[in-house]
Amino acid sequence: MDRFNRALLRATLTLGLAFTLAAPSHAATIWVSNTNDTGVGSLRQAITDANLTPLPDTIKFAIGSGVQTIQPQTPLPALTQPVQIDGTSQPGYAGTPLIELDGSVAGGAGLWLNAGNSTVKGLVINRFLRGIYIATAGGNVIRNSYIGTDPTGTLARANTETGVFIASGDGNIIGGTGGSDHNLISGNGSNGIGISAGDANQILGNRIGTNAAG
Repeated sequence: MDRFNRALLRATLTLGLAFTLAAPSHAATIWVSNTNDTGVGSLRQAITDANLTPLPDTIKFAIGSGVQTIQPQTPLPALTQPVQIDGTSQPGYAGTPLIELDGSVAGGAGLWLNAGNSTVKGLVINRFLRGIYIATAGGNVIRNSYIGTDPTGTLARANTETGVFIASGDGNIIGGTGGSDHNLISGNGSNGIGISAGDANQILGNRIGTNAAG
């Protein structure tokens, strides 16, 4: 091999190694730090960033402390990659959701899960057309959230059509059997939970049509 080809091979190997080292090797934690509709630190930007990678990122919240309301001006982007949206990370959380998604302006779906294998927990989702819309892929988990009420879990704030709607996808779990796994799904329009397709979906331990105290 002549000198030119050896130099070319070294350059190619070095460039390949650089790309390998630059590639993300683990899922990211993406923080929501304000209630803005757009821009750095917003939930919309966090979803956009999570959709850029196939790794199962986690979206967490640190917006001051206590109850905080995010009111999107237009529907949020659909989630096209697996993600965990963890409202229990909000400072002051002690078992009751503190992050409220208010759809009174945006309409549409509060969260649209397309990727499958995603988890939503510790949120209040109200005043959308549908609180959570699950389509395309299954394996999603929805737990420890208030869907269709205010953050106290005592006042109706209806998602006008359905609280949680499974349009397709197998093996979704709404609620759970652990002490904090259940959802409060109350005050919604036509249905608390709707399922139009999919197999082995489980509805477990939820409070449906009651207040937070059951």
